[in-house]
Amino acid sequence: METLVEKSDVIPGGRATAAPLGDETPPGARWHLLAILLIVGASLLLFYLNFSQRGYLMHADMTWPLSLDRMAYAVFHTWYQYGSMMNVPNIQRILWSVPFLAIAKVLRLSGSQYLLMLFVCTFSLAGISMYALSYSVLDSIKSKGISKVVVIVGAFLAALIYMFNPWSISHLWSFWMYPGYALLPLIFLFAMKVVSRPTLRNTIVLGLLTAVASTSPMDIVWAWFIIITYCLFYLIVSRFKQGSFLRVVKGLALTAGVYLLASAMWVVPYINAILARKPMIATYSSPVSQGMIDALSASNTIPNNLRLVSGWGYPINLVPTGTFPILLSFALPVAAVIALVVLRDRLRTNAAVNYWALMFIISILFATGTTFILRKPYSYAVLGAPGSSAFGWIFRVADRWLALVPVFYAIVIAALLVKLVSSGRAFSGKTTDEKVSLKDEL
Repeated sequence: METLVEKSDVIPGGRATAAPLGDETPPGARWHLLAILLIVGASLLLFYLNFSQRGYLMHADMTWPLSLDRMAYAVFHTWYQYGSMMNVPNIQRILWSVPFLAIAKVLRLSGSQYLLMLFVCTFSLAGISMYALSYSVLDSIKSKGISKVVVIVGAFLAALIYMFNPWSISHLWSFWMYPGYALLPLIFLFAMKVVSRPTLRNTIVLGLLTAVASTSPMDIVWAWFIIITYCLFYLIVSRFKQGSFLRVVKGLALTAGVYLLASAMWVVPYINAILARKPMIATYSSPVSQGMIDALSASNTIPNNLRLVSGWGYPINLVPTGTFPILLSFALPVAAVIALVVLRDRLRTNAAVNYWALMFIISILFATGTTFILRKPYSYAVLGAPGSSAFGWIFRVADRWLALVPVFYAIVIAALLVKLVSSGRAFSGKTTDEKVSLKDEL
């Protein structure tokens, strides 16, 4: 796997983030394959009961038809057969569900076996996606003399953190919001490539990744929030130089074009409804109220957000009880703070780390919902802002913004592990790496 972090991933005046050349022979693909196999193996541990018991993976909103034919039926029609109920949400998931359905048909799997395959593969993909991003970032900030096998170990830890953190585990049950979470690291990885080199290949990959990840409204928000905010971050760091601005505009335009083309199956019906000034379905008063938002945000305090245990407690109440579980719940934020202190000279010059540090702060605040300083603006965004009657319900559950936090934890804690298992000078900052600043690059 090549390093995908570009020279542009450097803060002006900082050290180069490009990996040193000629200091060692890169490990073969077998090391990456081994890491991927271990990630898949780790994902199987979460579903171990399904290998000894029969039954369907389902719960409340995550309720599935009881046969493959009925599951396939849901994505073959724009409208349900009975009641003329709009079926666009299922069509929105075609790029994700149909390949799995096709594999299940070929292998003659049962409905329960199909669901197990769907969950295991999606959960594994979250780890593989994070592995790819963290390997690129870690490899770009390491000093000479550090074996890339050590970087692979760090990237593997990042994958485990991203998969098994409390927020990830507690949001897997609703499933169709999870594919977007699983692909977030890869989307960011290619967003960096598009910003620095908006080639047709890069934009096609980013557009397709974003389209495939758009299996729910919140997934669309996450993906485009990451893409747009990183573009703004890049422009600010580069001081809006003309070359940078033109690259960003070109990359965004091509990516959006690919996305709309790949998502036309559900985008076109929505656009037609807007142009015809007719709703896709009958208009009802919004069920979202101030009381609902307050209830869903009740546990979203800053300490709970930092520990990734916020939420409305259904079906999983993550808030720990007992001395040891409470202390253990602080492991991720404490380890992240230690990493920032120990590796501050290295991490502060890396654009990817700085961007995710900013997203960490924003996510922690957004996820407080109506329990902290954003009470009035958050309530207005959900209930009173223009378009809130149609889209405000998407943001009613504030803890969904915490999806961005595990990326930051995974990267910095993995960097700390590399520091601990490598030589003393690994991340000391005492390196002869060539200094290349973003300012010079642009």
